[in-house]
Amino acid sequence: MKQLIYLFQLFRPFWGWALLGVLLSMATMLANIALLATSAWFITAMGVAGLAGASINYFTPAAIIRGCAIFRTVGRYVERLVTHEATFRFLGALRLRTFKNYTQIPLEQVERLHSTDLTSRVQYDIESLQGFYVRVLVPLCASFFTALICVLYLLKYDITIVLPVVSGLVIAGALLPVLAFRAVLKNANDIFVSAETLKKKSIDLLDGLGELMVYNNLAKAQQDFRDHSADRLKILKSVETVGLLTKNAIWLISQLTFIATVLLAADLLQARQLTQADFVMVSMFALACFESIAQVAPALMQIPQNKAAAERIFFVNPDTQNQTEEPEQNPGYPDLALKQVEYRFNDFQIYPVKFDFELPAGQTLLIKGPSGIGKSTLIDLLVGDRFVQKGEISLNGQTIKNMTEQQLVATFSISPQHTHIFSGSFLNNLNLGCDTCNLDDVNEVLEMCQLKSLLESLPDRLSTYIGEQGYNLSGGQIRRLGVARALLKKAPVLILDEPTEGLDYETGKYMMEQIMAKRNGRSLIVISHQDMDYLTFDQIKMLN
Repeated sequence: MKQLIYLFQLFRPFWGWALLGVLLSMATMLANIALLATSAWFITAMGVAGLAGASINYFTPAAIIRGCAIFRTVGRYVERLVTHEATFRFLGALRLRTFKNYTQIPLEQVERLHSTDLTSRVQYDIESLQGFYVRVLVPLCASFFTALICVLYLLKYDITIVLPVVSGLVIAGALLPVLAFRAVLKNANDIFVSAETLKKKSIDLLDGLGELMVYNNLAKAQQDFRDHSADRLKILKSVETVGLLTKNAIWLISQLTFIATVLLAADLLQARQLTQADFVMVSMFALACFESIAQVAPALMQIPQNKAAAERIFFVNPDTQNQTEEPEQNPGYPDLALKQVEYRFNDFQIYPVKFDFELPAGQTLLIKGPSGIGKSTLIDLLVGDRFVQKGEISLNGQTIKNMTEQQLVATFSISPQHTHIFSGSFLNNLNLGCDTCNLDDVNEVLEMCQLKSLLESLPDRLSTYIGEQGYNLSGGQIRRLGVARALLKKAPVLILDEPTEGLDYETGKYMMEQIMAKRNGRSLIVISHQDMDYLTFDQIKMLN
């Protein structure tokens, strides 16, 4: 239940919306119950008055009936607006928190997940939680308080009428839903696992279609897919069967309670403790009470699925991980040291990636080597995306294992080998590095990376929408935009991974000379498989 408690904590900023939704749901249910009971009383009273030739106040009950009907319709509409607004706000916060949590998960842990599994967790599982408030929280709270109000109202007549109604409500609103909850509990996780498995199978089937046809295994793969599809349908069918049986059992309990209430109310009618109109009204009111608990069983049956989805979404929750205490001082311009660091991607890798060097603050380092040798792995190790398996990485003599993610992020500014362009304007993508930088800072890095001519050709200059992945930019322009983004961030250690790849010699030479001349005391690490003999580095390391 820890994950569900975490969901409640995420819902804390929206408790005002949640409470309003519960109150509107209660008011709507009470209006519907009052409409049925008052209509029964009014029709009976009119018939009795007609037979007796007596007069009756027609306007008051008619107004109550009309008011309840209007309030039920309007209340249901407003309830939908409020509850869905609360749901959308909750989902927005949940998506943001989930994405933030996943960005803090070490890369080597994320790599163990199938791409379909990761997509299912951040999309399908989150979407399944959209009913957590509307289908679980609101129905359970509103049902309890509405049923309590109904029972308190019946107490004004006679305790003998209350007993069968309370018994029926307890059985239909507590016992049967709990049994249904226990019945679907074992299938909750299977629902998500089966859906994820089908997605994996479909993607693997499409990706490997050629190989399957060449090796005559297509029929076997198709049969395997059909078998998993049948298994999922079997799971869904069992859950639907439980829901249908529970619904029919609740209907039966409501009818038996109605009959018992009619028989007990008939005795009160004979004893002249109830009028004819009250007799009909109390009987119909007892039947209408079951509307208050109609959504309890579906709500409880939804909880196991919500719990399973929450466990999959928060399979690693950084908020619950052990955090080391932050040191009192910021590393500032640090001395970087990697002492006999080794890393293997898997147990089958014979030779590990090795790093062993010291980089005093403000110095420059060129790391060279052929593609695939593990040069870019250095970045993952420095920022904590991968864990050092042997040796130690330290900043000013302090191991990075004792540093928080925020400190590591503040220490390093990185231009990765593959620059990601987000959907937005040119300036939005630059400001990822420094959202507080002024226009002079932006113009300076654009000049250093020779992007001024590109900017002048854009229709809206810095405000030009460049699209996701920079579809209207060339590969070299995207590379320089990534470098400019890293330069804007005022971090003490600047790391450039293949900064000149895809650039012509003169453009790359000018950009690197500008960076070297204007780094303002920052340490610089350049990772490249190209020669940069036009630059003078304090250290050059060759990886073999």
